[in-house]
Amino acid sequence: MNCRDALDLVHGYIDGELDLVKSLEIEQHLDACPACKVKYDQVRELGSGIRAHALYHAAPPALRARVAAALPREHASGARALGWGGMAAALAVFTLLGLGFGLALLRPGSDERLAR
Repeated sequence: MNCRDALDLVHGYIDGELDLVKSLEIEQHLDACPACKVKYDQVRELGSGIRAHALYHAAPPALRARVAAALPREHASGARALGWGGMAAALAVFTLLGLGFGLALLRPGSDERLAR
């Protein structure tokens, strides 16, 4: 791995987003390249500084309630949304399809009909 590839992937490495092979390649490169190690340390320090001084504002409960009320309601199960009539129709369709495929598979092939 060269310096350019390592520096392109250093943010993903710090965030734990890389697979094991790429992570090991970057670790080996950082051990061997002091210039990239300095850049890596700078990026880690920057991230730590931002997290340490970041402001976080929680949403007020009233806003949280308004957003929840604006979201569409989900049904407890798909069966209730479909209704009994829809479920019966779907069952009938699947039964007919299964019967049709079964009969098609049981039908003798052209070789068997020729032998008869």
